[in-house]
Formats: sequence, structure tokens, C-alpha cells
Amino acid sequence: MKRRLVLSVVWMCALLLAVLITEAYFARTVTVMDQQVHILTATSRVAAYEALAQIYGPMILLMGSAWFAKMFKEVTDSAVEVMRFRLAMASTLLYNAIMLGMLAAPHFGSPEGMVLSAFDDARKVGLALAFLLAWPNVHYFGAKPPGESAVGT
Repeated sequence: MKRRLVLSVVWMCALLLAVLITEAYFARTVTVMDQQVHILTATSRVAAYEALAQIYGPMILLMGSAWFAKMFKEVTDSAVEVMRFRLAMASTLLYNAIMLGMLAAPHFGSPEGMVLSAFDDARKVGLALAFLLAWPNVHYFGAKPPGESAVGT
């Protein structure tokens, strides 16, 4: 249970970091023709958060559903449980490092007009990498750990 909670916290922290990166674009300004202009304006907020929802929403929904559905048989060997956790954590960290790096890249030298393009690219790459992430996480969250007495605990 503790490992599942740790993995869930990693996902929630990554989502929070993605939101903070996004909000920083709305707060940050650049000088254009002697005027301070925000990198992203309020009209871009929906497009930015739509991309975040498409990057993180399906993954978090899949894992939460698997956690409560427990569709795989009980893990009887604790070594197998640890291996599943490590695989799920490694794929989670890799996926989130790639996504957060792509979302933050315009903060570090990319042209300001490319922010929404970076979000769209991150969304596309995230969907393409989902096969790496979905199966180890769903398999980990969807298996009943050793000694668990009730579904969803």
C-alpha cells in the first residue's frame, strides 16, 4: 500500500509541477518594442490546460481505476511486488522527466511564440510514450498486493 501511495504522490507532484510551469508562462513577461508583454495571455489558458489534461488525465485515470478494480491476481511473492514497483516507478520518472522537460523548454531559451507549440508537442509525445507507461503502472496498481484484505485498500 505504501508503495502505491508513493507512486501516486509522484504522479500528483509531476502534475503540480506541470501546472506551476504553465502558470509561470502567464506570469512571465518579455520586452517587445519597449513594452512588457506576457509570454502567454489569458486567451491561451484553455489551450495550455487542455494539453495538460491530455498528457496527465488518461494516465492518472487508468492507474486510479486499476487501483480500485484489482483486475490482476494477487501477488504472492514480495520480490515480484518490488520488481513491479521499480518498473512502474522507472517508467513514471522517465515519462514525467520527458514531459516536464518539454513543457519547461521554452523557459530556457526557446522563442516565446513557441510555448503552445511545445505544449502540443509534449501532448503528442506523451500519447506516443503511453505504451511505455501504461502497462507497468496499470499492472502494478491493478494487482492485489500480498496480505491485502479488501479491494481498493
